[in-house]
Amino acid sequence: MKSQSEFNSIAYAGERLFAYLCRLLPTYDGAQLADGNADTFWRMLVRLSSEQLVLTAIVDAASKAHDVPDMPDDVADFLQSVRAANGNRNLRLLANLEEANAELRRKGIKAVALKGAAFLTEDRENAAPWRFFGDLDLLVRDNDLPGAVSILQSLGYIANQTAYYPHYHRHYPFLRHPDGDSGFDVHTRLAGFHQTTFLDPDEFLKTAVNRPASSSGILIPSETNRLAHLIVNAQVLDYRYERRLFRLRDVLDFANLTGRTGVDLAGIRRRFETNGKADAMDAYLVTMDRVLRDGHAGERPSTKANRWANQAEQVICNPRKARIHILKHWIMMATAQVFNRRERQFLVERLADPRQREEFFGKRASYLRIFQR
Repeated sequence: MKSQSEFNSIAYAGERLFAYLCRLLPTYDGAQLADGNADTFWRMLVRLSSEQLVLTAIVDAASKAHDVPDMPDDVADFLQSVRAANGNRNLRLLANLEEANAELRRKGIKAVALKGAAFLTEDRENAAPWRFFGDLDLLVRDNDLPGAVSILQSLGYIANQTAYYPHYHRHYPFLRHPDGDSGFDVHTRLAGFHQTTFLDPDEFLKTAVNRPASSSGILIPSETNRLAHLIVNAQVLDYRYERRLFRLRDVLDFANLTGRTGVDLAGIRRRFETNGKADAMDAYLVTMDRVLRDGHAGERPSTKANRWANQAEQVICNPRKARIHILKHWIMMATAQVFNRRERQFLVERLADPRQREEFFGKRASYLRIFQR
C-alpha cells in the first residue's frame, strides 16, 4: 500500500483522477473521441471534472500529461482561472469559519469543523485550493444548538427555512451567508437517529483535536472519525449506495486521510458490519481502488462490490443510468413502509406534519431531475 504524507497525497490523487477521467471519457454522455480532436477531448474532460467537483484538483496533472491531445491555450487559461477563483473563495470561507468559531468559543460553545472545513482548517496557509466547497459543517452538542444558531444569526447568517425536527434532521436548516457565497450546516448528529454506532456525536466531540495548534482554536475530529464520516456520508446517507451515486471529489478526501498514521480502517469496517452495511463499504473501497490503485479493496473484492462499482461508473458517465436503481430503491422503501411497523410509523409521523410533508414530497420530486436529463 502506498505511503503518503498528508498533503502530498493530493498531488498523487490528482494524477490518478486525471487518468481515471480519461478512461471514462469514451463512454461519457455519448462522447465521440475517436477522431482525437483536442477541443472535443478537453471540453468533455472539463465538463466531467466540473460535474464531479474535481476540476481544481486535476489542473497540474492535466498540464503535465503527455499521452493526451495538446491542451489548447484557452483551456489552460480557464483551468488556472478556476483554481485561482476557488482558492480565493476558500480564503473567504476560512475567514467565515474563523470568525464564527471565535464567537462560539467566546460564548463557551464547543464546535467541531467537519468534512471539508477540517481540511480548510489544516491547510490554513493555502486554504486547500484543491478542495471545492458547497458549505461549511459544524458539530455542536444538542443543548448548544440554539445558542450556536443565535450566534451565527447575529453575524448575519440567514436560515433558508424554519422546519427543524431533531428526530428527523441531522442538522439545523442551512444558514446562508449574507452575500450568498456559502454558509453553515450546524449538526447535532452525523447520521440517522438510530445510527450512533456509525458516528457517535459525543465521541466526535470528546476526541476532537486542535490541529495544527493555532490561535484560531478550531477543533477537527480524529482522523479515523473523519474517514468514517466520509464513507458514511458517501454510501449510507440519502441512500447513495442503493442509488449507485458516487462523487469523485471523495477520492481527494479519501486519499488525504488514508495515508495518515493511526487511521483505523478495520475499525471503521466494524462499524459498517455492526450496522449491516458492510457491502456498502466494500463497494466504496473497490471504487476508490479503481481510481487510486492503492490496494485498499484487497486482493479479491467480492463480485457484488465489483458490480456496484461498474454500475456507479455508468451513472457517473450517464446519470440516466440511475433511473433503474432509483426505481428499485423506491419499491424497496414502499414495501418496507407497508410491511415494516417501524418504517410505517416513521412515515405516518412525517406526513402528519405539514412542513415535514412538504419536505418529504419535495425531496422525492428532486429525484425526478435525474429522469429529466
